Amino acid sequence: MNPTIYIINNPSENLKAIEKVEVVRFIVPSTEWKFKGVPKKIKLDKKLT
Repeated sequence: MNPTIYIINNPSENLKAIEKVEVVRFIVPSTEWKFKGVPKKIKLDKKLT
């Protein structure tokens, strides 16, 4: 199974992030970036799998 990468142009302006003061600064729900992104299928090098 190959992973899917989502390309989002200018994510800081196009995504609504939730500020989180811990290890991670912002958490963007998958429903937000999947809706705004363009899915692209990528092939992994067999050495990496």
